[in-house]
Amino acid sequence: MKNFILTFALVVPIYAQATLPKVYVANTGDASISLVDLEAKKELSRIKVGNKPYGIALSLDEKLLAVGVEGEETVKIYSTSTQELVSSVKIGPM
Repeated sequence: MKNFILTFALVVPIYAQATLPKVYVANTGDASISLVDLEAKKELSRIKVGNKPYGIALSLDEKLLAVGVEGEETVKIYSTSTQELVSSVKIGPM
């Protein structure tokens, strides 16, 4: 796994399991978000999102991932199952 700068991590709840959770991590160095399995200490996937990702939010049903992208002054919404961009909203300077 490449080195990355941790700016924000969101724990994905794993109910009724005694394992460490998975987290989404903003990689400001390469403009991406990684899904990391903490127990396996392994990156599971990486999504290129744009310059300066800084905030991450996961929908309650864990189907959508919102990412603030400071360099583009947008919030982008991704499908967690396909990792494809679903929507983007221009919000201005952050």
